[in-house]
Amino acid sequence: MNLNHLHDFQVLAEIRHYTQAARKLSITQPALTNAINALEEELGAPLFIHEGRKVELSPCGEVFLPHVNQIFSELKLGISRVENLKKQQENTIRLSYIDLLEMDFIPALARSFSEAEGERAPHFEMRHATTGEALRLLRQDALDFAFCLNIREEPDLAFLPVQERDFVLLAPEGHPLLEKETVTLKDLEPYPFIHYSRDSGMRSLTEGILQGRGVLPEKVSEAYNEMDIIGLVSYGKGISLVPEMPVLQYFAVGARKIEDLEERCSVCLAFRADRELAGTRKRFLDFCREACGGERGKDKELL
Repeated sequence: MNLNHLHDFQVLAEIRHYTQAARKLSITQPALTNAINALEEELGAPLFIHEGRKVELSPCGEVFLPHVNQIFSELKLGISRVENLKKQQENTIRLSYIDLLEMDFIPALARSFSEAEGERAPHFEMRHATTGEALRLLRQDALDFAFCLNIREEPDLAFLPVQERDFVLLAPEGHPLLEKETVTLKDLEPYPFIHYSRDSGMRSLTEGILQGRGVLPEKVSEAYNEMDIIGLVSYGKGISLVPEMPVLQYFAVGARKIEDLEERCSVCLAFRADRELAGTRKRFLDFCREACGGERGKDKELL
């Protein structure tokens, strides 16, 4: 059924005059007449009783009109909802982050950018994701941005360095290594060691550091993320090598600087290099780029 014909019927039913209805519809009177005739023919019933140029609704027209009004009411509502959803999607930032950033960096970032945006503050859709998972989701267009480790070259992705953290020794309270001001990597070797699990991007970094120095501690356990490692360490299951985190002060653990370790944990903001960003997403990227200077500088942080 032709929506234009239904609209013509709706207007004529409201005005009850062909000439005036045609004028409101910005069509000719013959065109309006043809539209109503086509609709009546399709329904197999008259919709109007003609009284010269004036018309009145027939019994069938009286029955049909509320349904036509409902059709256009629902259509208007549907269009409004689609437009609202489009605006929401345009003002939505889909991002992932590694667990390392959950307790401090990500909340501060979301708050700072939202405050900078004011009335244009975006809706954030956030999720945990390992570096490997995040890069896969970026390529599938399931994410706009990913805070992750830049552990290898990815020609189809761009990486903006946003933060660097020192690696530190993590040990349970009362551990002999915590009696020292600083430690060396070799100091870690005699003690049971808790590694990151192999599906964590951090595993290749920490394992590479240890093996590169010929340090081979006894592995007693593996943990998926920093919070799991902190839990195991606090219960005395072993020591570990983790990026420095403010949250460590709230647990029964201690951290020590490693004096012969220059490598740092570098966190990047990854995004598709082949996609042009606009609106909220471009402003978010510009916000991050301006805050960190777009360079991998020592002690450079986004917030």
